[in-house]
Amino acid sequence: MYMGRVIESVFLAFVYGRKLKKEKKVADVGNKRSDAVLKKEQKVESVGNKRSGAVLRMEQKVASVELRMTLHGRQKYLSTGVRCLPSEWNGERVRGRADAAELNAVLEEVMRRARSAEGILRLRGGLSLEGMVSLMKSDDGVNEVGFWKFCEERIDVRSHGRGRFTGIRYRKLLSFLREHFSFYVAADVRESDVVRLDRLLEAGGVSERTRWYNYHRYFKALLGDAVKEGLCRRNVYDGGCVVRPKDDESALERCLTVDEFERLRSLELPEGFLSRVRDLFVFQCYTCLSYVDLAGFDAGLVQDVDGRMVYSSRRHKTGERFTVLLMGEAVSLLERYSWRLPVISNQKYNVYLKEVARRSGITKPISSHWARHTGATILLNAGVPMDVVARVLGHSSSDVTRKVYAKLLDETVAREMMRVEDIFGKNK
Repeated sequence: MYMGRVIESVFLAFVYGRKLKKEKKVADVGNKRSDAVLKKEQKVESVGNKRSGAVLRMEQKVASVELRMTLHGRQKYLSTGVRCLPSEWNGERVRGRADAAELNAVLEEVMRRARSAEGILRLRGGLSLEGMVSLMKSDDGVNEVGFWKFCEERIDVRSHGRGRFTGIRYRKLLSFLREHFSFYVAADVRESDVVRLDRLLEAGGVSERTRWYNYHRYFKALLGDAVKEGLCRRNVYDGGCVVRPKDDESALERCLTVDEFERLRSLELPEGFLSRVRDLFVFQCYTCLSYVDLAGFDAGLVQDVDGRMVYSSRRHKTGERFTVLLMGEAVSLLERYSWRLPVISNQKYNVYLKEVARRSGITKPISSHWARHTGATILLNAGVPMDVVARVLGHSSSDVTRKVYAKLLDETVAREMMRVEDIFGKNK
């Protein structure tokens, strides 16, 4: 099978003479056939065996599967370590054996190593058949710039000084890649691999936005580092195989209006999961906390500032500090739960929250993160400066806040325009 300009094919090569005696000493793993069957004569057509090309009449003997490499009209052969009977080889794969899958996996691994060796030599500018054989036979060989090791080192660097979730997401990506792919070097990664990654995630029920923000953007960053280190020539993401999804809806479109928030807040619910979820969501709206920061709420960090309660901590996601005034309603909710908010898994939280929304007459597909956007939007519409909202949200700068909340609600636009209209009216 053709695997590139240098790595031409894997084919069945018959072994004779002195080499055959050594072959006989090697047990054919999984081959339970008797010696009598092995000695039975039969005609074998050597498909793809360019060394002989003749139809041989010979004893049925175990033969070696070899890798054939071609460059500038020259060829070299390298044993794959796989041996089988001619009748068990279909020209590309081992068949008709209990361990066929295992042996074919070995062949695929050899092909992967060969492509990696070719990529390394191309980068060095010294591609040759002798170099291919030497690199593949060396102990560290194609692993000298091992992709997994490189990724681990870059993840340590990229995670340093950042929120712990940055490292968690990088390592989650790396774990998924290791489970489904075999990359020896960065040059192994092709656009088709990125597309396959995307399809695997999609098949697992991962949304387009999550696929990009939790997987692809981190993979792209690692490949970008590999390009800078000279481990590959280009970042395959630059070809547009998978791109960042368009933000069809802004943060302001993933929030409740003031009227919807009031309906949800005042909804009468019996004691239980629904009432607790509603209380948590309302508390998030008043404080703009994300789910993970809500789950990690520490009442011991609440301080008295000029007679008012202020909560200050660092975001689990980014490590950025945030500060928020605990409004009266937020304090009442804390007192209701003796300053220890109930903890519910994010998955169950969102399931129950949708039921609370339905009972409130809200048809939007809300989730726990909507509370953060709702709180921030209400603050901005109330005229709170962008810098202050950025501090409440724990953004690194107001530029981040401005980017997320670039659009204003219609009511805000209308109110500002009416203010200008009043100014024009005074000049009449």
